[in-house]
Amino acid sequence: MTAFQKAEALAGQRYDRDTLLAVVHEVTTYFRMPNSFERSKMRAVCRHLADALDRCSGSTLQQRWNDFEKRVWPKWKAGIDRRGGTYWIWGARVLISARIIVPSLDMLANVRVNQWIAHLPEDHPLAQQHRALLSATATITWTSSFNRHLAVCNGLRILLARGYDSLHYIKENDLKLLSARWSKGTDALDAALCSVGVFSRTPKRGSARHGRKQRMTASELVENAGVPDRFQQVVILYLETYEARVSDVYRTLRHKVIALAHFWRFIRDKHPSVKRCSEILPRHVRDYIPHAITRARAVQRGPGAGEEVRPTAHSWLGRPARFFFRHLRLVNRTGLSLQAVLSANDSGDAAHFCWIRLRKST
Repeated sequence: MTAFQKAEALAGQRYDRDTLLAVVHEVTTYFRMPNSFERSKMRAVCRHLADALDRCSGSTLQQRWNDFEKRVWPKWKAGIDRRGGTYWIWGARVLISARIIVPSLDMLANVRVNQWIAHLPEDHPLAQQHRALLSATATITWTSSFNRHLAVCNGLRILLARGYDSLHYIKENDLKLLSARWSKGTDALDAALCSVGVFSRTPKRGSARHGRKQRMTASELVENAGVPDRFQQVVILYLETYEARVSDVYRTLRHKVIALAHFWRFIRDKHPSVKRCSEILPRHVRDYIPHAITRARAVQRGPGAGEEVRPTAHSWLGRPARFFFRHLRLVNRTGLSLQAVLSANDSGDAAHFCWIRLRKST
C-alpha cells in the first residue's frame, strides 16, 4: 500500500493524532515543494490542525473534520485563534489534497484548489486529472481565459468533494451543485467534460442543464398541471392513449393537459356538483367560454391587445371541446374504445367511420 493509499484509508478509521501526523509526514515526503523549509513548515502547521481536531467531536477522523468545518474553520477564516502565520491554511491543504479527508463544497468555496493540487506527484490521480482539465479547456475559444480557469477549479472541487479519482465519475447532478456558488465557468466545464467523453452529448448551457432530464409521464403532466383529483384518471388515460396512437410530441401533450386543467378547475370551482365526465352538460361548457376568454386576457404577455381574442383562449376552448365531442362522446355512444376513437383523430376515413357509427347508434 502506497503512502497515498494509506492516507485515503485514514478518514474512516478511529481518530488518532499520532497516526494522522505520521501519515502526514510520509505523504509530504512526495510533495513537489521548492525547498525543505516549506516542507517542514507544512508539517508544523499540520500539528496545529491536529490540535484543533483533538478538541472536535466525533470518533473517526472524517467526523472530527466535519465538526472542524462547522465550528473552527469559520473562525480561522476570520483570523480568530488560528496559528501558523501566513501558512495557517497549509494544514487543510495537506489533508484535502492527499485525500486524508473529504471536504464539503462550501469549505472549498474560496480556496485556490488548482494551487493545492500542483504540489502533488505527477503520477497522482488528481494531478493527472488536473492536466486533463487544462488540456480540455484550452481548446474552448468562446469564453474568456478567466472562465477557463474557473472551469478547471470547479472540476477539481467536484473531484475533491465527491472523492472521485477520475473526471469520468462526474455526473450531471454534480454540475448542478456548482450552480448556486460557481455559476461562472460551469458552462466551460460542461463543454470540457463533453470533449473528453464524460458526457455522451453536446455541451449544455445553464438553463438547459438545470432543466428536466427526462420528459414527464402522463400522470406527472396531469399532476403538475393541477388537474383536480376526481378528473385526473380520465385525463391520464386520454394522454397515454393519444401519445401511443396519435402523436408523442411532448409539446403537444403539455399544451393539451394545460388547456384541460383550466377547464377541469373551472368545473371544480363553479360546478362542484359535477363529479365525473359523464355529468358534464352543454350549459357547463357554455359557462366556460366567457371564463376562458377573460382568463386568457388576464394572463397574456406583452403589450395589451385590447378586445382581441388571443390564441391562448382558442387553445383553452378548442382542446376541451375536442376532448368531449370528438373522443368521449364517441366512446360512450358508439361502443368504440378510446384508443380507436383517438386513432381516428380529426380527419380521414377512420374519423368518417366513427361518425357513421355514432349516427347508427342514435
